[in-house]
Amino acid sequence: MKNPSELSVPTILALAQAKIADPENWCQGSLGMLPDGTPVENFSSDSFNGFDRAVKWCALGAVASVTGFMPNSFSQEDETDWRKAVTPLHDVALRLGYMHAPGLNDSSTHEKVMEMFDKAIELAAADEKVNSEERACA
Repeated sequence: MKNPSELSVPTILALAQAKIADPENWCQGSLGMLPDGTPVENFSSDSFNGFDRAVKWCALGAVASVTGFMPNSFSQEDETDWRKAVTPLHDVALRLGYMHAPGLNDSSTHEKVMEMFDKAIELAAADEKVNSEERACA
C-alpha cells in the first residue's frame, strides 16, 4: 500500500470505511479494541499504544489506523492526513444532526456510520475536484 501521505482523502476514507464495513470490526466508545476486548483509548509513539494490534475500530480510529497517526488534540491548525480525512466526517455528522463524528459513531448504528463515510467520501471527492480545477485556472 502507498504511504498514507500519498493517498487522497477519498481513498483514506474508503480504506478506513473498509476496515469497519463488517460490523464485527466496528466499535463504539473507544478508538479501538484489542483482541481480548481491551479498549485502546489514545495513541502514543509506543506502537500506537497497542493500536497496531486492534481488531475493531470506531470511525476515527479506522482513519487513524489507515494514516498511522492521530493527534493528541484537535487543533484546527493540524494539517495531517488524519485531520484532512476526519474533517469531511465531522461535516457530514453535523449535517446528520450530530455534534461531530465521534458522537454519531458512539450513539448511532453501524448503518448510520457507513452512511456517514459514504457521504464524506462524496464530499471529499467533490472538494478535491474543485481544488484541482482552481489550481488549473491559476
